[in-house]
Amino acid sequence: MDSHRLKELFPARTVQIDQLVVLLEQKEMAQIQSLIIHGHRFTGKTSVLRGVLECSGANFVWIDCQDCFSIRILLERTIYQLGEAIGRGERYESLKSDDFATFTVAIQNLFLKTKWTSNVILVFDHVEQLQHFKVPIPTIVLLRLSELSFVPYLTTILITTSLDALSWGSYHVPTIYFPPYSKSEFIEIMSLHKDSIALLSNTLNFEDEITSADGINLWQKFCRIIWDTFGPVIEGDFDLFFSISKKLWHVFIEPIKEGKATKKDIIKLYKFSQHTSKLSSPEAILEELSKVTYHKALIHDFESQSATDLSWTSKYLVIASYLASYNPPKHDFALFSKFRDHTKRRKRMKKPTSTSISQRLIGPKSFVLERMLTIFLAIQSNEDILTSDIYTQIENLATLKMLIRTSLTSDKLDSAGRWKVNVSWNFVQKIAKSVGFELEDYLIE
Repeated sequence: MDSHRLKELFPARTVQIDQLVVLLEQKEMAQIQSLIIHGHRFTGKTSVLRGVLECSGANFVWIDCQDCFSIRILLERTIYQLGEAIGRGERYESLKSDDFATFTVAIQNLFLKTKWTSNVILVFDHVEQLQHFKVPIPTIVLLRLSELSFVPYLTTILITTSLDALSWGSYHVPTIYFPPYSKSEFIEIMSLHKDSIALLSNTLNFEDEITSADGINLWQKFCRIIWDTFGPVIEGDFDLFFSISKKLWHVFIEPIKEGKATKKDIIKLYKFSQHTSKLSSPEAILEELSKVTYHKALIHDFESQSATDLSWTSKYLVIASYLASYNPPKHDFALFSKFRDHTKRRKRMKKPTSTSISQRLIGPKSFVLERMLTIFLAIQSNEDILTSDIYTQIENLATLKMLIRTSLTSDKLDSAGRWKVNVSWNFVQKIAKSVGFELEDYLIE
């Protein structure tokens, strides 16, 4: 396997590529049964593994757990794609697999009927999503699939963002960790990306003196500025980072086009872009944070354009802040308690009378930061969030003017400090819809 090309395509992932090459190398004996790849989002887990498998010419089947909404869909899709890979394709409608017993037997029959003796790699991506099924899938079953189905040629690979989402007891499984990219690594990857090179070639053709090396150097310095401004909000999302950079790049190089600055006047270019950029308004910041996948060319009203793709943590913090601003504190226990009796109590709460005024008409009220964080922990299911990440996102939301501090304390993030949400009902509705949160069920009218 030639891994040099892969290392050029995926800088800062040399160690992980070498580990994958060694573990997944085609062998006649002692083929590993299972492997776990873990790390935060946007760390190259999927891209690197797929690149290694394609480069090696391995027979592999890729199952994205995000596309499976039940155990039955996951199991039947796995059987179907395995059959396609080893030449035993059957009509998808004829497959029936409701439990793991029939699942393992079906896999065994596939290999027996085709007399397949070559190694097949079965990849389950986004495995952390399986814990949200009504009946969670035991991870140990997937890891021991080769053993349970009596197929020694089968290797199972699980890709997850957190090991805490998996459980395999004392069963020994090799793991490969993908750490988050550092600032320098992230910018290096952005500089080598084909979209960045295409952008530079299309926008820097106005000055013959600017060579390709000078263009990349200017682009790298510009990316550092974008990272320092939006890095914590973007959370390593390359697509979102490039979307923002592409929009602001034209503003950044405008003084060079007009002859007011040179390519070496980074500070002058930055100050000029600060004065002329639309980023001075919160609405424009939200628009810049919107993803290309929203097809903004088809949307004409501003509310739709600002349907931002904030990070998962930021979205739930905005929702929690909205609930804290528009719900009286006395209802928190009934609304957000996870006990059944309190859930029923919430459903039995009295409806407002005809003379009462909706809180949304009155406006948001300030809340204590500690109360908002309590609501945040109650409405989301991810228990692996670091406290430092939460506070970082709060600071970023304050920078974006989505949260406004109403108390003058020495420590901005003091738990006793008071804050107020600063987003509209339509905006928070779109955020709640994007994460599948039923916002209206938790609002007291």
